[in-house]
Amino acid sequence: MQSLASRVAAVAGFRHPGDLAWAAALGQECRTAVWRAGTRTVAWAWLTDELAAQVDPEHPPLAEEVLDWADAARVEACSAEKPLVDALRRRGFEPEPGAFMVAMNRPLRGLPTLAGLPAGYHIRPSADPVRRAAAHRAAFGSARMSTERQVALTRRAPYRDDLDLVVENAAGEYVAYCLGWYDEATRLGEIEPLGVRPEHRRRGLGAAVSLAVLHALAAAGATRCLVYARGDQAHPAPKALYESLGFARHALVHTYVLRGADARIAGGGAG
Repeated sequence: MQSLASRVAAVAGFRHPGDLAWAAALGQECRTAVWRAGTRTVAWAWLTDELAAQVDPEHPPLAEEVLDWADAARVEACSAEKPLVDALRRRGFEPEPGAFMVAMNRPLRGLPTLAGLPAGYHIRPSADPVRRAAAHRAAFGSARMSTERQVALTRRAPYRDDLDLVVENAAGEYVAYCLGWYDEATRLGEIEPLGVRPEHRRRGLGAAVSLAVLHALAAAGATRCLVYARGDQAHPAPKALYESLGFARHALVHTYVLRGADARIAGGGAG
């Protein structure tokens, strides 16, 4: 699956191999299917409450097979993944109103210089999975990232500890972090995730640690970096932060749902 993600992300700028490692580390149970041509993976699908899938652009008819297999009412798709989007539209799906994501990227040449942090903070590689997992839970208000899952994450390719940076305060607490992923095959980097504890926000820590990861990616050999953020106005801060670092939008990511009339037909009528 990561080999297909590597090939497609280099073109579409979505679903980097790091995304698959991150999702697997969170441990969400899902139905999974993989399509192969010989030993080459040409499509895969994960089905939870909505479908996540990837189709090799050299095998566009597989998009129909993937949708048939899933029979899902909700499908996440990126506008740059034409075979999947075209297949969805043929079936009467359209982007769901409301929340959507933007896929952004930037070249890693000409990066801004690293700026200093407020007194009492410094950036360092993560060295403690207990503190690292606690920082994620605090930043996102979620209990899903346990210490055990954090340890498991560090054992999944393409994780690299030199791309997992944290902001530590004078008390030794991890108050912000940013995880970078690097695909050596395509020299493509990604940021996922970035988090800052609520009580330490608005101090420039998120931007500082993100920029440090961009420099680390460039040093590792990456030439370009991806990131995703909410595109609607309900949650604008992450997108604004990434734009301040030189990221620009290149695609939209929507959840596709059946149009009203088609959804009623699929559900057996209006009743």
